[in-house]
Amino acid sequence: MDGSTLIYVAFGGSIGAVLRAVIANLFNTDTQTSFPMSTLIVNVAGCVLIGIIAALCLGPLASNKEFIRSFVMIGLLGGFTTYSTFALDSVSLFQHQKFMILGGYIALSNILGLLGAFASFSLTSSLCKPG
Repeated sequence: MDGSTLIYVAFGGSIGAVLRAVIANLFNTDTQTSFPMSTLIVNVAGCVLIGIIAALCLGPLASNKEFIRSFVMIGLLGGFTTYSTFALDSVSLFQHQKFMILGGYIALSNILGLLGAFASFSLTSSLCKPG
């Protein structure tokens, strides 16, 4: 990995982290006892976006694939989405015995994330097919 790639990742990551902070502020909830909506939103949005970007990198953006992978997929979306916050929110809900919220949060995060990535990749791929 060369120096410019690291700069792309760092710059994208800083933008993603700021976007995540803005969304967390918009949906400011006490994640110890309530549904962690901001983390769900950023993680599902990140899954949808990575599906779109991955499909575009196989089609019309293939010539810029390495830059897009470094800047957007690893950097921006890596800084935007957050598995560690998902894990901490889950631990906190468990500790506060909010088992129904915890179950819903884990299920929605995984189901919506996977469906979002699959659907956005499939849709974008079909829209980008020539002719």
